[in-house]
Amino acid sequence: MICPKCDNNVNKNKTICEKCGTDLSLHKKIIRLSNMYYNQGLERARIRDLSGAIITLKNSLKLNKRNYKARNLLGLIYFETGEVVKALSEWVISKHFKPDNNEAEYYLNAIQNNPGKLESFNNIIKRYNQALLSAKQHNDDIAVIQLKKVISINPNYITALNLLALLYIKNNEYKKAKRYLNRTREIDITNIKTLKYLNEIEQQLNQDQNQNKEKDREMSLNDNDVEFSVVPVSSYKEDRPNIMAFINLILGVLIGVVAMYILVIPTIKREYDININNKYAEYNAAIAKQQDQDDVIAALRDEKEEMQGKIDKLNKDIDSIVIPDVNDNLKVYNELFDAIEIYTEGLSTNDNETLLLVADKLSMVDKDMLETTKAKEAYDSLIEVSYPVATNVYYREGYSLYNNNKFEEALEKLLQSYKYDENNIDSIYFLGRSYHRLNDNENAKLYYEMLINNHQDTRRASQAKEKLTSLR
Repeated sequence: MICPKCDNNVNKNKTICEKCGTDLSLHKKIIRLSNMYYNQGLERARIRDLSGAIITLKNSLKLNKRNYKARNLLGLIYFETGEVVKALSEWVISKHFKPDNNEAEYYLNAIQNNPGKLESFNNIIKRYNQALLSAKQHNDDIAVIQLKKVISINPNYITALNLLALLYIKNNEYKKAKRYLNRTREIDITNIKTLKYLNEIEQQLNQDQNQNKEKDREMSLNDNDVEFSVVPVSSYKEDRPNIMAFINLILGVLIGVVAMYILVIPTIKREYDININNKYAEYNAAIAKQQDQDDVIAALRDEKEEMQGKIDKLNKDIDSIVIPDVNDNLKVYNELFDAIEIYTEGLSTNDNETLLLVADKLSMVDKDMLETTKAKEAYDSLIEVSYPVATNVYYREGYSLYNNNKFEEALEKLLQSYKYDENNIDSIYFLGRSYHRLNDNENAKLYYEMLINNHQDTRRASQAKEKLTSLR
């Protein structure tokens, strides 16, 4: 067990540090509680309760940030769910706390030594970010295409599966959404978003089913309400043959034929002509409608070609996006982590030596490579604390060497001081004086003119003018 105060290796059976005398009883309880959370997280991971395992392992790391086994397992779970960047971060921190005999080194090497895997992970990140942007801009079709490509590369990327299911839910394609959500549950049985989306789908499907049942019931009631009319059978009695009735029938037929020729046939002919005119008008309208439809189809075809061109351009833009090299990011973060660790361990003393080490580490960090706001804030805070101390310490050492006529050694220290504060006028002046004494007149002139141009109202600038005059 490591003492949290002096980093001494203490026997696990002892409760007091032999080196600094710190009581380790509470620390041992915290370590045991952290290990208990780690064991719970391991059990949950074995039954595919990955969301629960992540929460439990984070609780373990809150209690003991040096629990490298919990970090390694958390990284494996992130990697299983497609969160490669988070997994790499956990393994880098784990290797920082335990450099030797750590499985994290094997995981990192397995990824970093395989360019194909790195390229695959880069494509996943690019396509997912593009899909997310398209979804926010309501370009659902493009987002779905990009997400399907992401899932084809990494079938376990839970975030992409959930986003794809959400887009299908938005467009009322519940069966497709449910299929992808079931795939997510096979990976993580307690994923909160997945369960929420499934519940929403079930409610919508039940609502649709109830509406269909209500329609069927109304149709059944309408069928039962049909009334049947019964025609009574009239009594029939056959009459005896009557010749007058036959004559009257013949006369009625003749009168009906004449009336039909006089009245009915002209009416029928007129209605026939009207019918023909209507049919002709309808035919002309159908021809015009067909022409309009052809125009619409042609416009849609042109729009489709234009959209296809935009899609091709977007795909080229996506492929042209360059994601920074993971190895470079890891190196930058390693230097930042080292600076944070040096500063944290030296908080109790806060001496100049600690701050010089912090400044040296930060000088190797490229702030533009830091991706998170927290990392940039930590970098700025350490700069404010360490750089003023570093520039003053190196100036005093350089000035002392200058007074002892050790001009070359003085230059090294003064250049260090200038690196940490380019406005340190004392460092600039004695850089010029050191070069002057070494007969390097070009560099001496450079630093004298720097003082005169940038700090003209200072005493050092006046001195630099005198030295520059004598130099000329």
